[in-house]
This record gives sequence, structure tokens and C-alpha cells, in this order.
Amino acid sequence: MLDLACPERDSGAFGKFSKILSAKFECKYHLKAKGFDFEKVVDRVAELTGREPAEVLAVGRHKKGIAARSILCSWAMRELGISQTQWVRVLRISQPAVSMAVTRGERLAKDYNFSKMNGDL
Repeated sequence: MLDLACPERDSGAFGKFSKILSAKFECKYHLKAKGFDFEKVVDRVAELTGREPAEVLAVGRHKKGIAARSILCSWAMRELGISQTQWVRVLRISQPAVSMAVTRGERLAKDYNFSKMNGDL
């Protein structure tokens, strides 16, 4: 019988999983400790895409707006822990659309070599 409450049990897949989670939480807390919040991420995305912060969050199907919102979704979800459910309410789009935006945002950020926070990471 497995004793999951045992603190010395840190091997195999469980150990790898806990290390990944720890690193992810440390990153989120690190960003928040440096003062990065949703507004700063919006400002950074606006700066990188040449849009105004209000345009990044605006509803619409303009190609540049979609790219900016996709990068924003990706970074805010991955780095700040904002859930897809919260994005559904903010952007007024469906959950599958948010999921696609996150994937698209990751690809765009990689393709254009965008840095999240002015090299502060």
C-alpha cells in the first residue's frame, strides 16, 4: 500500500512531478515578487506588438489584435496562473477559443523571439 503522506517519498514519477510543480510555482511567485501583474503583462504585449494596451484587450477579429491577445493569454496563463475560465470572462470568447489562443500565443512569441519582461527573467 502506498503512503502518499510520507515526506521521504520523493522518487520516480512523483518526484519529477513535484519538482516541475515547484519550479512553476517559484516562477509565478518570482514574477509577482518583482511586481509583475496582469497590467504589466498587458503593457509589455502592447509594447512588443505596437498596440495600445486598450487595443490588446479589445474584442474583435483584427489580425494584429488576435496576435496580441494570444500572446497575452499565453503569458498570463503560464506565468501568472490566470485560468482559462477567467479568460473566457475577460475576452468574452469560448473556452476552446482560449485554449487555441494560448497555443497560438506560445508559437507567435517563439517565432518572433519575444521576451516576456524586458530581459528581467
